[in-house]
Amino acid sequence: MPQSKALVMTDLYFKPEYIATSTRGDQDYFYAEGFAKVNISAERGGLTIQPASQLLFAPNVEYELIRVHEAEITQAERDDNPNSILEYEQYRQLRDAPSSGGPTFPSKPRVPQSHESDESWSWIEGLLETCLGEHNDCHLAKGTYAPTRVLDLGRDVTKIFLTDGQATTGKYACVSHTWGQTQQIRTLKENLAKHIKGIELSELSKTFKDAIVVARRLKIRYLWIDSLCIIQNDELDWQREAATMCDVYSNAYLTIAATGAKDGLSGCFIDVEPEVHGYQVPSLDEPVVFRRAPIHEMYLGKPPDTYRLGYLTEHLPLFRRAWVYQERILSPRVIHFGPELVWECRTHTQCSCHYLNTSTETWKQSHQPSLKRDIDFGGVKNDDWSRHVQAYTILQLTKPGDILPAISGVAQLYAATHENLGRYFAGLWESNMVRHLAWRPQENRCRERIESWRAPSWSWASQLANVEFMLDESLPLVCHVLSAECKTKNDEPYGELISGTVVLDAPCFDVTLQYDASVEWHQGSEEVIDLVYNGKSLGITYGALSWDYFPDDRFRNDVPPGSEVLFLVLNDRGWIFGLCLSRSKSNPGAYERIGFIASMHYDYSPLKGNAIRRTVTIV
Repeated sequence: MPQSKALVMTDLYFKPEYIATSTRGDQDYFYAEGFAKVNISAERGGLTIQPASQLLFAPNVEYELIRVHEAEITQAERDDNPNSILEYEQYRQLRDAPSSGGPTFPSKPRVPQSHESDESWSWIEGLLETCLGEHNDCHLAKGTYAPTRVLDLGRDVTKIFLTDGQATTGKYACVSHTWGQTQQIRTLKENLAKHIKGIELSELSKTFKDAIVVARRLKIRYLWIDSLCIIQNDELDWQREAATMCDVYSNAYLTIAATGAKDGLSGCFIDVEPEVHGYQVPSLDEPVVFRRAPIHEMYLGKPPDTYRLGYLTEHLPLFRRAWVYQERILSPRVIHFGPELVWECRTHTQCSCHYLNTSTETWKQSHQPSLKRDIDFGGVKNDDWSRHVQAYTILQLTKPGDILPAISGVAQLYAATHENLGRYFAGLWESNMVRHLAWRPQENRCRERIESWRAPSWSWASQLANVEFMLDESLPLVCHVLSAECKTKNDEPYGELISGTVVLDAPCFDVTLQYDASVEWHQGSEEVIDLVYNGKSLGITYGALSWDYFPDDRFRNDVPPGSEVLFLVLNDRGWIFGLCLSRSKSNPGAYERIGFIASMHYDYSPLKGNAIRRTVTIV
């Protein structure tokens, strides 16, 4: 049985004395001490205890009840403490409710305190066996696929061997990990021959060593690790291999995810959150057992907001990485090694504490690119691809130039599962390109373009910020795409870009950009920046419309106050959206996008009659 520790004052900042039910309803529980009451909400088969708001210095953590030991109540206890007897009778009624059809007072199972325990291995092996035998959607494509290079774990127990161009057959596992700030072993042009001859286990990081333990335990001979199976200082090899990520992860037998590791030193087998024994509950022979509640939001279908994501990824650092977004989606099955074990496959998601077992919509199932449905984001209906981009751009890249390669596998799978998409241009699909042009940096987020060019200004990939798409599928368009062209490195259609151009036909207005140069462009910027047409503010003159301007880069200073810019309209009914364009200094005759324009009003007829339809080239 897992080891437990005593609950101390610093854990919850007060001493829990008893558990009682509230008269306000069957789902309100409290455990309290004197004046301090803490709400306990019944949640997914267990109890979550959150410190009361009036305890100003209470830590922002949750504890959950995982076991209540049964006990008998003696007559002496009844005589000595009738109040506690009443409380216990209420508890017993709730606990035993399933047989009586009444309310429940559930508890959760205990979690193995080591990822290397026999109980943990049995849990993993059982889920793997069930998935292989019963889940049709998780089966690999017919035929065998072999990556260019894999690590052979079967020749020597003290070494692993890099295969390079050698014919390999048999199942392989991928490793999903965070590189972190620590230097870890990589395959380079200079040591490629050495790695083919063998890599000593002592040379590997703890994460890689742990992944080898997992693979060998599950009888997987081959392992694919990006830093070892791609020649890291060979750009041609990197571009070629990056283009194969869809095949590499989609055909993996299993992906081993070091989800709780911030770098290679942390490993897969991290410490599990210890259990906490509460104090003696009146009328019970044994104490209630608690643990700090594991984090499950990153495994559920609806992603957390940006602020919450920062907190969550402190505990699950792998989920910060943009590359991991496609690794999770493409892999048929993933085992996450974090504060607890979590299993994800295309059919089912489970965790060792059972919280996720009853979830009807989890992250992996809801993020499959084959799901052909419209997505509602805050009332804005958009296609599934927009949802992927919104979720992806919230994540972090070490190398800014990876913005399109790191989602290229999802794009390839999306193209294979959707019809009539047309060509792929800098992260936008030809069939829905005008709506994909209607992106803006999310409010209250840093808006900035990177110093080195990585995408044309009209693409969301040119931004460092998390983006959102604004043009609802129901709104009629007045903008049309005449042509588009992108050039990529090595002619990989989903890879790193060299250039990109789009030519649009749309109603346009020549307007003047006015703002106080001493004030930073920030937030929504509508209070700082104004668009002026024919000497009059768009914000107050034309039908009392409210035109908001959202700059793409709040730090740029190459568009000074009084600059002439172009307002290109995308739609003319419902909320009105458009692009703000400035003359390109590097491409004469062309424009660059510098911001997004929006009106909350449903009619811009006072301004519409002055629009001039133009053909506009944007780079």
